[in-house]
Amino acid sequence: MYSAIHYDEDAASSHVVQIYFETPAVASPQKRVHMTFAHEGSGEHQYQIIEGITLSAGGADVTPLNRRRDSGASSMQAFKVGSNKSSNVITYTGGSVVWDDWTGAGKASGGENRGTQEWILIPNTEYIIILTSKAAGIQISQEVTWYEHTDG
Repeated sequence: MYSAIHYDEDAASSHVVQIYFETPAVASPQKRVHMTFAHEGSGEHQYQIIEGITLSAGGADVTPLNRRRDSGASSMQAFKVGSNKSSNVITYTGGSVVWDDWTGAGKASGGENRGTQEWILIPNTEYIIILTSKAAGIQISQEVTWYEHTDG
């Protein structure tokens, strides 16, 4: 099991924090990524999951946290975070919005109930998750948690 968190403690209006990743392309046997998504903010914010993009540029490479603490295994080779606050925004083309959530002050979404929030992602596909502040001076954060299994 792996996780990654990206946040901003003092987001301006229209500030974005982004998480980009590409799911594994293992074909035989097929490796599947099961992911849960969660976000929260102290003010109004928008959360989007976009599937099937093509990465153009930007972002900083990060290593997701392996939550199985006795394992040195790694997950998903391409994993980046971006932000327009750090002038390292991730740019991309294409894709389809598969989740669009607009949430008010002090509200969170996702992650509370695994049965309704877990997604089985398409193999060999690029994703970007964008959390956008809609108010000035708020805190925003997002977390993705996942595990991988191989079809038997």
